[in-house]
Order: sequence, then C-alpha cells, then structure tokens
Amino acid sequence: MTQSNREDVANMQTEELGNSLKQISAFLSAYVHCEDDNLLTAAQRRASLLHKHLLTGSFPGVEDLVFEIINTFESLKKQHSHKEMQLNALCQSIIILPRYINYLKKYVKRVSSEPQLLIPYINNLRACQNKPLLAETHYADFT
Repeated sequence: MTQSNREDVANMQTEELGNSLKQISAFLSAYVHCEDDNLLTAAQRRASLLHKHLLTGSFPGVEDLVFEIINTFESLKKQHSHKEMQLNALCQSIIILPRYINYLKKYVKRVSSEPQLLIPYINNLRACQNKPLLAETHYADFT
C-alpha cells in the first residue's frame, strides 16, 4: 500500500471512527445513567460494525482495541462485579482511539507503525475480562 493510499484509508477510517465513537459514547453515557443492558447491546453492535470496517490491515492495534471493546461490552452485560473498572477501561479506550489515529496521520510516515502504543489500553480491557495480557513486544513485527 502506497503512502497516498494509506492516507486515504486513514482519512476515511478517521471519519468513520469518529462517528462510531460518538454513537458508542452516547450509548455508554446513557447506560451509566440508567443501566439498561439494551444500551450496551447497541454500543456493542456499533463497535462490531466499526471493527468490520477496520479490517483492512491498516491499523492492527486499532483493530485489536476495538475487538476488546466489543468483548468488554459483552462481559459487562454478563457480570456486573467489575462494572466500574470495565466502564473506566471502555471510556479510556474510546477517548484514545481518535487521538491515536490523528497522531499516526500527523507524525508517522507508515500508518501502521506504532500499534504498541495501544497495548496498555488493550491490556486494561483484557484485564477487565480476566484474559491474559499482551506482551509489550506483541506488535514487534509492525515497527
């Protein structure tokens, strides 16, 4: 993929990501106020659509982070014991995604060259689900 093609994909994905994250944030905010699991389901569905859109290979860390967001929504619906930790991890991840992609577009020549920056956020979500954490070297092939 040429630099120009990467930039086109990044611009398209940034717009889609922003719209999706606004919708996911709205569902999550409404859930915090009324704890209706239907809102989690709606947020999870929107995140699943976003994940399908991101499966181009351009943003491997982003794809993984969105996948863990989807899983954390599912976990939150099933067990409410770590609710505050899960909500916190979800909010952090939703905030970091557009910033990360903007960082890549502005400062990094190769669009997929910094996925390791997302490992702490991915691991936060994985910890909420009692899943094994990713190693710091998980994305070593992308640097």
